[in-house]
Amino acid sequence: MTTASGSPVQSSDFGIGIVTEYWGIGENPFSERIDTRYLYLSDDRRTNLNRMRFFVRDGFSHVALLTGDVGLGKTLLLRKMRQEMDGTDLFAVYVAIGNTTYRKILNDSISALLATPYFSEEADDVLLHQFERAYTEIGRRIVLVIDEAQGMNRDLLSALVGLSNLGVDGISPPCIILGGTPTLLETVQSVPEVAGRVSVYGVLTPLDAREVALYVAHRMKVAGHLTGDIIGAEAGALLAEKSAGNPRRVNQVMRRALLLAFGAKESQITRNIVAEAGDWARLPEAVPHLDARE
Repeated sequence: MTTASGSPVQSSDFGIGIVTEYWGIGENPFSERIDTRYLYLSDDRRTNLNRMRFFVRDGFSHVALLTGDVGLGKTLLLRKMRQEMDGTDLFAVYVAIGNTTYRKILNDSISALLATPYFSEEADDVLLHQFERAYTEIGRRIVLVIDEAQGMNRDLLSALVGLSNLGVDGISPPCIILGGTPTLLETVQSVPEVAGRVSVYGVLTPLDAREVALYVAHRMKVAGHLTGDIIGAEAGALLAEKSAGNPRRVNQVMRRALLLAFGAKESQITRNIVAEAGDWARLPEAVPHLDARE
């Protein structure tokens, strides 16, 4: 038996990781884990990332939005943005909202600023004072990166955006990046005092057929494949159609496609394989892992 590139698979390769070995990769490139190495910067995503980079450096901007449907890669882009601020004169605080409260956001932010666990049930104004003290000690502009912010109600949004009013001598006030589904934009626009502070509106859109092929190649190369070239034009076009250009959906189809191609001893993902994988991937609970370690 040989790998997809034609080299022999050793008997010791059978078992855990045999499919990744077959494709000449060191890990599953289409898993659901959040790993910024796998961020593919399409034109749309590169533009939005550059807007955010400018935003955090502009000492007069207060709030930025990044919206898009589920699965388009908002969290990955926000994590990349936060990662880029490490070791700079900016201090990033990343919070995944879900259902939360203003008090929890303050507690989480203070914990990050102090680099030690912090929790208090004191009144909001006392917590806000603690936040301001920690801000002063850090001496760097704080960037609050709030993910899954579509779960925030109007009152929480107003209170959170109020943090951008804090003034510390010699330091630009905090700025806030809110990421979420399109309902976040609707909520923001319904609160004039919040909408008036938004200076950047970023929107992620689905990948087109060309970008889907480049996305697949990028992920394969990051995982260790020599070229990333595993899918032809016709198969790529069908993959774009099956996934509707949604990266999460591409991942679901490709996980199955790699397994099917391995079983058929194919060195390329064919149109038929994409068709079968796309039909199978309609069942979100039945997404396989290439490697038992994941």
